[in-house]
This record gives sequence, C-alpha cells and structure tokens, in this order.
Amino acid sequence: MNSSNAATTLGFLTCTEFEGWGLCGGLLLLNHLARPLEFHCTLPVKVSRTQSILYGASIRAYICGQVIAKALLEKSRIRPGLLLTDCRDTAALHEESDIPLALISTEGNREIAAPSSASWESLELRQIPVILTFPADDDREPVKHRTRQILQEFAAKFDLDEPFERVRQALTEARDAAMRAA
Repeated sequence: MNSSNAATTLGFLTCTEFEGWGLCGGLLLLNHLARPLEFHCTLPVKVSRTQSILYGASIRAYICGQVIAKALLEKSRIRPGLLLTDCRDTAALHEESDIPLALISTEGNREIAAPSSASWESLELRQIPVILTFPADDDREPVKHRTRQILQEFAAKFDLDEPFERVRQALTEARDAAMRAA
C-alpha cells in the first residue's frame, strides 16, 4: 500500500462494556470507500476492585485508552492515518499515540466534551460534533490540513456513526460466539 492510501485509512475504535464480562474494544480499519481492511477486537477486560480503588475516576480512561486501544493498534498490520472514536474514555489513547485522533459524537449522544489533557479543535461534519487532536510533537500544518480534508471528504460520503455500529455488532457477535462455545 502506498503512503497516500495509508493516509486515507481510517480507524474506527470503540470500547463497550458487557454486563458480567467486562470491557471489550474493537478497531475497524476502513479505506476511503468505507470498505474493511482489517478488524481486531480484544478479549474482555474485567476491572478488579483493587484497580478501581487505585485508579479512581480515571479507571475507564486507563483501561479503554491505554490498555485496550493501545493493544488493538499494536495488532494492526496497517497503520491508520486517522483514528476516530465515539468513546470519550478511548480518546485517552491520544496520550500514547502518534496518530491524529477524532472524538465523534454518536447518534445517541450529540454532546461532546474533550478530554482535558490535550489541545483539541472543534469541527462539525454533517451536523455531527467532532473534536480533533494531533500528536503533541506534530505541528506540521500540511499534515493537519490533509487530515482535516480526509475526515471532511469521508464524512461527506458516509455516515460517521455507521462504522461504529459495525464494530459494536462484531463485538456482540464475538461475545455470543464465545458464550456458545463455553
């Protein structure tokens, strides 16, 4: 894959909790036509009582962003040019990643608030609030401009909520298959 194709690879990343199972994450990599290139998911991560005590209110951001999301990116053969997430806790990945990250407001939640630890810029794409951050050490305006352009072009053609729904359905299917096998 040439570098311009890699730059247009979008990663849709989410984390969901299944009652009695724990937190599971999924990463769907799409090309510019919204076709899947790769999919990865995690096994459930159960938060222990000790972890809850030690991490306090930051436990979900730690598990979703720095454990689950980081593991999913490490599994990927293709490096996305932009990561999109609909999960504020997963957005904590921006602290560990050198990939631009967009936090998307989903259909059920049109309010969006940026995590406080980064510089975020607000956009609105097809009446969907989006906040975007870039790696702290990447101040190259042409890269930032191209990333915004890729996001705007994708949003003009495709529903930004839909890939997240694919990931959630795939996570549910994986859970159900594991339950049937057990």
